[in-house]
Amino acid sequence: MNPKTGFLGVYLPPQQKIMKTIFLIFTIAALLSFTVAEQFSQMKSESTPDYKSEQTSFFANAEQHMKAVNFHPVDSVTVVPNGYTKTGNVSYYANKFHGRRTSSGAIYHKDSLTAAHKTLKFGTLLRVTNLANDSVVIVKVTDRMGKSPHILDLSLAGAKQLNFVRNGIAKVTIEEVIR
Repeated sequence: MNPKTGFLGVYLPPQQKIMKTIFLIFTIAALLSFTVAEQFSQMKSESTPDYKSEQTSFFANAEQHMKAVNFHPVDSVTVVPNGYTKTGNVSYYANKFHGRRTSSGAIYHKDSLTAAHKTLKFGTLLRVTNLANDSVVIVKVTDRMGKSPHILDLSLAGAKQLNFVRNGIAKVTIEEVIR
């Protein structure tokens, strides 16, 4: 089979291949969500209604159901006990660094949630909280900073989530976290 041909030997341009892949991903996600919903409904029907009224909605007990199937949200993080914590000013990368290699060897992308720090290990996850507006972002350390008075340099995407792009600098608290 020719690698440029798709289903039934018909040529598919790259855009159609991408759309076909996206459609496949969404189809799988939908099937998984139906499976999870079915498991939840079976769990609800098997439970004894001795302390619950018949009017209790499914979503009121969703947390208990999620614990029963060991479901953990992807974005849940835990602050590392005795981990790195600091308060100070942060800035963000200029656009000229977009596409360049970082100290860790990764390519910097302005839309990724990454940061540069002076000493922390590459791959360390940090929760950064803007003290002016309480917005929060989780970033990964992928680069080193030069001689700077700031405690962290964020990617442009991180600065946007913390709402300080216009100011250029923000006072934040950073905490080391794990997923």
